[in-house]
Amino acid sequence: MSELVYVRELWQKRADVAQECADELGELGYALGAVLSRNYFGNGCDEGAALFERLRNVIDNGMADLQDGSRSAAELSRVAQQAGPVLHEADSAGAERID
Repeated sequence: MSELVYVRELWQKRADVAQECADELGELGYALGAVLSRNYFGNGCDEGAALFERLRNVIDNGMADLQDGSRSAAELSRVAQQAGPVLHEADSAGAERID
């Protein structure tokens, strides 16, 4: 196997792993949203309502962080997929100048 083919395969593997991370982070963000869908701490209870509000805020922030991570990983996957052909083209152009 040529070094160039090996490098292209590595970039594709990187892209695949990044996409897998993007998918899993997106799923985790969605699942986290269902953790505390309603107030179990007492309706009409000031302390219960305040606790629920604070916990929902933590969950909402966690969901946003997971979605941001998912988008970043998806972008990394896209860039890694593009890197292989770009590097191949650069190597081919360089090889032509050497010959």
